[in-house]
Amino acid sequence: MRLLLLEDNQRCGDLIREHLRDAGYLVDLSATISDFWTMVAAQGHDLYILDLGLPDGDAMDLIRDLRLQQNRVPILVTSGRSQVCDRIAGLENGADDYLVKPFHCDELTARVRALLRRPPAIEARRLTVGLLDLDSASGEISLAGERLDLSPSERRLLTVLMKRHNQVVPKPVLERLLYEAEATSTPNAIEKLVSRLRKRLGSAMGVEVRTIHGDGYLLVELP
Repeated sequence: MRLLLLEDNQRCGDLIREHLRDAGYLVDLSATISDFWTMVAAQGHDLYILDLGLPDGDAMDLIRDLRLQQNRVPILVTSGRSQVCDRIAGLENGADDYLVKPFHCDELTARVRALLRRPPAIEARRLTVGLLDLDSASGEISLAGERLDLSPSERRLLTVLMKRHNQVVPKPVLERLLYEAEATSTPNAIEKLVSRLRKRLGSAMGVEVRTIHGDGYLLVELP
């Protein structure tokens, strides 16, 4: 089982990761929401463990975004926010469990095991945006049943944009994904990749990649 831990306190994150590794789990550690999205796109996980107050935002919004994208991976919140209203908000926004800090690592492990014992939710096999269709099992993207001939980087970029359509994807997130996919990259690699993808998409596929200056890129359906 592979877990993704979002914790900006390095000492706390290292302790939790080490404890969970001793319990037999593979654990990826991210310290920011941006890093978290990068790891979500690059690697499948069986459970997310999320702190709420992060340097680049509130993970409560992250939980809502995950559920809006039909991401059904179980979510365990670990937070110092101990008020009843905080716990209720976390659960109503889509978390599956809420553990108040400070906690004993053995209790955390027990809750992880309990969540992983639940029957997995059935995720939609296909995602459609405009006239594009993404097969989540194979990773292939097609138009009207015909497979699109995309380079690995183009397919990787379009997959992320489709999964987060109508949401701005920060440029640093895309840059890290590109660096993982390619041995070398130039300072304007993302701009070139987006330009190539726009040419391939044209206007016949019912979608458009928009640049949100100073922020990132956004995939929208055309009217």
